[in-house]
Amino acid sequence: MRRPAVGVAEHGNSAVLVTVGPGSEILDRRRIDLTRDLPTHPYHHEGSWAVGRYVNSPWARKISLPDAVALVKRVHEAAARGARRA
Repeated sequence: MRRPAVGVAEHGNSAVLVTVGPGSEILDRRRIDLTRDLPTHPYHHEGSWAVGRYVNSPWARKISLPDAVALVKRVHEAAARGARRA
C-alpha cells in the first residue's frame, strides 16, 4: 500500500510543505512562517557583518561577533519552535 509523502523546502524564515498522494496528485501545499520579527538569513547577513564582509555596504549594520552568534542561536531556536507549532 502506497502512502502520501510530505516534502519540505525552507525559504528564509518560512517553509513550504507539499503533500503528494500515491498517484502523484498534490493533496496539500502550504507555506508556514517559522519566525517573526527576526532576520531571515542571520548567518549570511548579520554574521557576515560581524566579521566585516559587508562593512562597506550602505545597508550594513555593525554587530559584534558574540552578538551575531547569539542572534543566530535565537533565530535557530525560534525556527524550531515555529516548525513544531505548525
